[in-house]
Amino acid sequence: MELRRSSRIKALTMPVSPNLRTTGRNRNYHIPSQEDKEREEYEEMKKYKFRARPPPNSTFSGGVSGVPKRKAKGTTQPKTPTALKRKTTKTTGISKAKDK
Repeated sequence: MELRRSSRIKALTMPVSPNLRTTGRNRNYHIPSQEDKEREEYEEMKKYKFRARPPPNSTFSGGVSGVPKRKAKGTTQPKTPTALKRKTTKTTGISKAKDK
């Protein structure tokens, strides 16, 4: 019987490490300091200097420019509440029939 048990025992499996994606990843171990970042930013700013566009010639020709002026509105005049009564609506045919 022992022979049968020994024949049933299988060989141990060999462990295999998984092929993870991180094995091919390269990391940058040099982290630039704040001074290095500022220096690079300053050098980039030197490369691209700001140049303003020239103003159009019509600006100096003298004509009307800017926002047009509007006339001031007059002051509001008060009115009595009796003058502001609503107009009465037209009566319907039912009310006319009652009147007759």
